[in-house]
Amino acid sequence: MREIIARDGGHPSIIAWCLFNETWGLGGEAFRAEMGRQEWVERMVRLARTLDPTRPIEDNSPCLYDHVTTDINSWHFYLNDYHQAKEHIRHVVESTRPGSPFNYVPGRFQGREPLLNSEYGGISAGMGDRDVSWCFHFLTNELRRHDKVCGYVYTELQDIEWERNGLLNYDRTPKELGYDPREINRADFLALDGPPCRTLRPGESVSIPAVSSHFGPFVGDHATLQWRLELTDALGNTRALSVAPGRRVPFPRFAVTPAGSIETALPDRPGLVKLEGWLQTTSGEVIARNWTFFHLVGESAEEGQVIAVPVSAWQGEGARTFDVEGQPEALWIEGAGALSAEVRLPEGGPTDGVTGVRWVAELSSCRPGHSAKQTDHDRWPSRLEVALADLVTWQIELPDQPADGRGVLSHHYGFAGRYGELVQLPVPTGLVPELLAGLRQGLTLTMRVPRDLPGGLCVYGAKAGRYPTVAGVCLWLERAPGSG
Repeated sequence: MREIIARDGGHPSIIAWCLFNETWGLGGEAFRAEMGRQEWVERMVRLARTLDPTRPIEDNSPCLYDHVTTDINSWHFYLNDYHQAKEHIRHVVESTRPGSPFNYVPGRFQGREPLLNSEYGGISAGMGDRDVSWCFHFLTNELRRHDKVCGYVYTELQDIEWERNGLLNYDRTPKELGYDPREINRADFLALDGPPCRTLRPGESVSIPAVSSHFGPFVGDHATLQWRLELTDALGNTRALSVAPGRRVPFPRFAVTPAGSIETALPDRPGLVKLEGWLQTTSGEVIARNWTFFHLVGESAEEGQVIAVPVSAWQGEGARTFDVEGQPEALWIEGAGALSAEVRLPEGGPTDGVTGVRWVAELSSCRPGHSAKQTDHDRWPSRLEVALADLVTWQIELPDQPADGRGVLSHHYGFAGRYGELVQLPVPTGLVPELLAGLRQGLTLTMRVPRDLPGGLCVYGAKAGRYPTVAGVCLWLERAPGSG
């Protein structure tokens, strides 16, 4: 410690000295009862203060709530569940006050030391290579909602040998988060009090408390809060629905301040809705941006226009499924193999005016072990043959099985952020009458991964992946205008 402080004390990037990490070497859980060790730690803190009286000194950055004496009241946590994290942060904030014994060894109490989170994340050391973008977003959002939290340190900037929770890879190549992480790490921040995604019915209204966290260069007591809605439908089409008129909200500097609520009615049709809010100056400069999602589940206006082949209808040797409430919502095979399903036009289903048919599905390759590896430059390609009986066969290249913040439905329902490409294959116009005739009798659909590029296959249903498709695979019937 003496040598490190002497060597590095002149570096302006060092803002504090922390003597121990997570009670390593001090006895772990037993440290709380080791008075002699606690007194020794206190002596080391006094020594560090004499060696560098210009910087704060931290005795230990704890995950066991065992400070002895410190200039910074820090703590660590790793939680990948929104509700658990929200409750944990609330508990820490409410328990932090002068005179509180929380986060200290028995017999020691808090003074006026600032509360700092010095490690957090949703992907801890033993979880392997998984998406960090979803948890980085909602955990940072929760920390920024509390004025008492003076700062935070995400773990970590880059992967190390046994931890894969970096925003960058081990070699510092970037990971793909599905959004710009600078939006979540601005000095000025718009925090939204709510989960990253909710399941609701079409047409419901929502009220989302907003908070401004102002530590950036903009000088002004007020900012303008605006928001808009975007709907992604079952065909993957995304369109803006509305932009709310802006309203002035308090924006005092160096403070976390309530900014009222975002109140809006959601669209009256199923799909995935993104609500994006932002703060801007009177000149129109955006100084903070945030977002949340709503999965609207209900009757679809396209029913009767689509023949759904749900995930549960597909069969194949070695196929496995991801289930939501007992229903398969994703299906995959590793390596080479095939899936097949029988499809039939519903009895009485009209075909009058049908001029075209499209085969639509969200698909990706499937990594070995069906891992949810964070999206980056390392791809896992596959090749796929799709056939409608013996009528038509398509060849498709599947570039990867990505997992990042774009896999909203997978994150929301527990499939670790995996998603695919929205594949749309039009049936040649001349084959449409023959296809419709075959559908009345029943046809076999197949998806085959050949052995020349056996990268596997994953099929995503309505509650998995990125796109709120009606089912695992759909045949969309396109009708001439005015034909119903």
